[in-house]
Amino acid sequence: MTLIMAGPASHAMMCRMAARSTWKGYLKISLVNIPIKVFPATDAGATLSFNQLHAACQTRIQQKRWCPKCEVEVPNTDIVKGCEFEKGRYVVMNEEDIEKVRV
Repeated sequence: MTLIMAGPASHAMMCRMAARSTWKGYLKISLVNIPIKVFPATDAGATLSFNQLHAACQTRIQQKRWCPKCEVEVPNTDIVKGCEFEKGRYVVMNEEDIEKVRV
């Protein structure tokens, strides 16, 4: 039986490389050496990502940071990190505080 494929799917299958082992070694039991190879459980090439587009003109959508209270776009330089301790109340934390908390 011969399988002939055409189109982009066949090209992807032909170009796919064999998985590389992340570790090679031997398991020695008495006088017997058993070769062992460890392979990753996931395939990094199998991920699929999409861009968000405006349906009318197929232009990529921009992600803007918006403050609903001030009704202005906020630049990245004016963004701080905070932890909510009560509904609507936050403690602002800087990078030093975050480093102290990390385990």
